[in-house]
Amino acid sequence: MQKSIALIEFSKIAVAIKCADEMTKAADIDLLETKFICPGKYSVLIGGKISAVKSSLNTGLALAEREKAVIEKLLIPKVSEEVLEMLKYKKIDKDKIKSLGVLEYNNISSGIIAADTAVKAAEVHLVKLKLGMTTGGKAVVIFTGDNQACQHGINACKSAVNDKYLISESFISSPSKKMIDSVF
Repeated sequence: MQKSIALIEFSKIAVAIKCADEMTKAADIDLLETKFICPGKYSVLIGGKISAVKSSLNTGLALAEREKAVIEKLLIPKVSEEVLEMLKYKKIDKDKIKSLGVLEYNNISSGIIAADTAVKAAEVHLVKLKLGMTTGGKAVVIFTGDNQACQHGINACKSAVNDKYLISESFISSPSKKMIDSVF
């Protein structure tokens, strides 16, 4: 069964925590993660069946919008299993890294959308999905594959996510072992 996810990024932490509570009461969803994000933001990530996720998301958005606390939101009806695993902080075998596609976004919603887009559009595998903390509230998506797949993944992400959120991108063909050991 494919899982749906939704996320709200909040500008007000107290409102976010209240919304997380209301969202869990509104429908039978999994509260996948709530966390503080730099600088002074908060995110709530939920998962489950699409109807429950939509209901819960709408409940959270209604409260958050009344409080003018929504920075960004997302709903992915059929998120890839690889993105779900990476959200659980799955580690990748460094020896399997070929070329790299690296994308940096100014919000975490865009990073999740980009990660899901890349793995669905190209023969790439996520290496890192860094969301919010230690990145100044940004998202960093890094995936690996052959040269052509990484380029295709980058292009797919650029088409799927609004350009105003993309801060930087890079393609690295045959990254050095020293860099891989340092970054991953």
